[in-house]
Amino acid sequence: MTPPQTVDRSIRDKTVDRSAARVLDSPNKLKLGLFGPNLQGGVGGVTLADGTITAGNWDEIKSIAVAADDATFEVLIPVARWKGFGGESRFWDRAMDTLIWGAGVAEATKNIQIFTTCHVQLFHPLMAARMGATIDHIANGRWGLNVVAGWIPQEFQMFGMPFDEHGARYKLADEWMRVVDRLWSESEPFTFEGDYYKLYDAVTEP
Repeated sequence: MTPPQTVDRSIRDKTVDRSAARVLDSPNKLKLGLFGPNLQGGVGGVTLADGTITAGNWDEIKSIAVAADDATFEVLIPVARWKGFGGESRFWDRAMDTLIWGAGVAEATKNIQIFTTCHVQLFHPLMAARMGATIDHIANGRWGLNVVAGWIPQEFQMFGMPFDEHGARYKLADEWMRVVDRLWSESEPFTFEGDYYKLYDAVTEP
């Protein structure tokens, strides 16, 4: 992938106040967050013990986000899973979609930064750019994106999609991110013809 660049956040949507991005701007040297609060069982391990996340209803999921926000944690990062492990524990069988989850917890919280996880092969960059920007508006600038280039082959089989080798997946992710970045930073329609994506007169607001 292309090496990370220093991003001028002023080029982003100027109607959103970016000062609330706590992962970047929190005064705490040690940033604390919750990983996988959208999943049945969380990420603590496979167990049948009482008290684990069931992901059974929205009230449970929202209460976790609100508690983390009240405890001044910096970030929530969900895990994007489409198929769990089954068995008696049904570990990760139930998972809230990360983008819709992100919009919901953005509305329910005040300070914590909310990431959404996106398997790039499953979301066209034009669609993902608008969805992410919409969540950012709901979150008042507290949204972040966790880009994943593919993880579990069996999940791609569910979609009838090939699970390409590691290098090809990351080349696709690099091209996907370049398209998304242009959609977020350019106000005029543009044409993009790459190895994986072709967009003509592409633009998105927000």
